[in-house]
Amino acid sequence: MKKKRSSPWRRLAYASGALSLLVILASFFVSKYYLTFSRHQPYDQLPSDLQLPFTEVDFPSRMDRVKIHGWFIPGAQQAAGSSKNQGTILIVHGHHSNMGKIGKINLLSNIAMPLHRQGYGVLLFDLRNHGQSGDLPPVTLGFWEKDDVLGAIDFLDQQSSAWGIDSHRLGIFGVSMGGATSIYAAAADLQGKSPHIKAAFIESAFARTRDPIELKLGIDGVPHLVQKLLLFWFSILPEQDILQNNPIEYIKDLAIPLYFVHAHQDREVRPEDAEEMYERARHEHPGIPAELWISPASEHAATAGELPVEFTERLVGFFSKVL
Repeated sequence: MKKKRSSPWRRLAYASGALSLLVILASFFVSKYYLTFSRHQPYDQLPSDLQLPFTEVDFPSRMDRVKIHGWFIPGAQQAAGSSKNQGTILIVHGHHSNMGKIGKINLLSNIAMPLHRQGYGVLLFDLRNHGQSGDLPPVTLGFWEKDDVLGAIDFLDQQSSAWGIDSHRLGIFGVSMGGATSIYAAAADLQGKSPHIKAAFIESAFARTRDPIELKLGIDGVPHLVQKLLLFWFSILPEQDILQNNPIEYIKDLAIPLYFVHAHQDREVRPEDAEEMYERARHEHPGIPAELWISPASEHAATAGELPVEFTERLVGFFSKVL
């Protein structure tokens, strides 16, 4: 008896189903890898390379006690033996970077050095899953990483007498994901009974977590359906949906002076994000200073590297006025 052959349509349906399953599984593993892969990279530069005095420090993140590694650089006057302190600035790096990485922005030469020379103490540190800090995946693009910043505040509280600093006179600088992290952390700090952070300088931060992910996937040519699958996994794989947290929604809690900087030609995070957060800050806190600089820099987080003199003037000038 002759065996009945399946129709071309049935074979096509089987093939389509198998392909769909393959795409779903592939998107799952790609998403899981993105959330958990190691961001640990060696330092390109140490404070000693710039003749900056520093102390290596370790402290736990506030909630989950992840070990955070950092460098404390005293203000120039303190390093010379004076008791004078202009305040202390926390410096928060971006995604897939660290406190000693040289990229579009050099946190040591572009940020820490001019603040040190102006008399500010500086605390740089590696976020969890980055640099020499401990691991606790997934990376949440700022929301859980905020606990590392809060741990840094707790650490400065403990060291305030020994180092001659006022831990209730802190500023914060954050770039890209570090800018989002800084917003979340400052909002949490300001909800406490005795806030520590008095001003924030935010460079190239996104307003909504989903947007830079979609933008990057689009630039990379990822098909729309696959984008949707990846975003779906990003929302359900972590214990908490990381896409539901948006920095712009926390601006209402930031009743402190704010300065937003963004490159006009940024293709990774829209400059409109900085404009939206600036306008939200002015609306929510009309009596508190808020400033915005859409710079002519050519790419994401490149303003300090491409326009170092003007950037330094604005950075130091801002903290000198408000801290």
